[in-house]
Amino acid sequence: MDGRRSHDFFDFPEPPAPSGALMGTHEWVELVQTLGAPLIFAGVCVWFIKYMYDQQIQNTKEFFERDEKQEAKLYELADKSSEALGRVAGALGANTSTMEVLISTITSTPTRRRKQ
Repeated sequence: MDGRRSHDFFDFPEPPAPSGALMGTHEWVELVQTLGAPLIFAGVCVWFIKYMYDQQIQNTKEFFERDEKQEAKLYELADKSSEALGRVAGALGANTSTMEVLISTITSTPTRRRKQ
């Protein structure tokens, strides 16, 4: 043999220390050769599913935050509209009573005025 023990075949190489840099072509080839393409693709699929799930959770949170803000604005608008309609109702009541007085004055029997 070439000096390797029989279990060396199953020993994986030491992973490189994290340097913050992206993996190069050599590292990718070594990873595929070590783990096998199906396992790599399964890992990529798991990562993609997790990524999509996280994005959906984030989008849902953003939607509910926007919805709460819009709902608060809607309630504020409804309150202001209610106040405005209350003022309109009061003004309409005042106009109605004024019109009743005017109508009763116009339709009442005229009294003769004396000449001065």
